Amino acid sequence: MCIRVICLPIGVQPHWFMTSIKQTKIFQVIQSKAEMDSTQIDTRRYVLTYVAYYMLCAVLLVAVLAISGMQLSYSLELSMVLASSLGLSSRFVKENSRAPSLQERRKLSLACMFASMVLSVLLSSVAILFFSGPGQVGENLSAFFALPAFIWFAAFVFSMGINYLTLNLALGWFARKTEANLRAKP
Repeated sequence: MCIRVICLPIGVQPHWFMTSIKQTKIFQVIQSKAEMDSTQIDTRRYVLTYVAYYMLCAVLLVAVLAISGMQLSYSLELSMVLASSLGLSSRFVKENSRAPSLQERRKLSLACMFASMVLSVLLSSVAILFFSGPGQVGENLSAFFALPAFIWFAAFVFSMGINYLTLNLALGWFARKTEANLRAKP
């Protein structure tokens, strides 16, 4: 980091002035922020990892549901988010030897929440088309549009809030626990 001094107080030597600036707390904070920004990770790779874990969980759950004949519910989608975020968190800690910073955690949580939303819509659409007969698709869509839009919006915001909290918990608390366990191993 280069700092240029335009005017110096009278009688102050430039070397002494620069070392006194470097010893100030504000300069150290600015320098640590600049170093932290240079070590930022590529979140796209971790979002793709999350998507891969999510799809693997979805395939496994569909296989279990097909074999057992159980019905789908929201808790299964939440379990896919939780399992995927725990896998993502442990992979992040193992690759970087640290837990994600607050900024990285927020960025990863929002990106993964958006990815899980898109995947949920796609998987639900495929499930409706695949498991419904030719005449039942129209019935399913008419049942979907029977509810007012504000109810769907409220349900959407609530489910995305739960997903964000789950992702934030896994990338925060679980990542710190994983980092502590990793450091404790000889």
